[in-house]
Amino acid sequence: MKLTNIVELAKVAGYNAEGKAAFKKEALWYLRLIATKLALNKRDYSIRFNAGGEAVSGDATLHHEKFYVTIGEQGVMWRECDGQKDYVGGGNNWLIGFGREGNEDEFFDRLRLITA
Repeated sequence: MKLTNIVELAKVAGYNAEGKAAFKKEALWYLRLIATKLALNKRDYSIRFNAGGEAVSGDATLHHEKFYVTIGEQGVMWRECDGQKDYVGGGNNWLIGFGREGNEDEFFDRLRLITA
């Protein structure tokens, strides 16, 4: 499934338990894909899902030692960070959302540079 489709699932998951479950499944799958494509060491990252309340999609996060990526109804945001306990990190970078429809290949290349 394409990342834009996963964000679309998130946008209709509020008040929709089946939609939320589908979004969770696909978003977590995509975050595992990122970890695999970047050959991340399992000790250097975590993947989690914050379900939120019934009115929202929740959000899925891959938190690496040097970056984190969050997928939710607002889109796909990533930022650099300093360890898995850093929840503030650098500035927000939107791949999808807030008028951005970013290139996934460039996104992976950027994350590769950060982890090198």
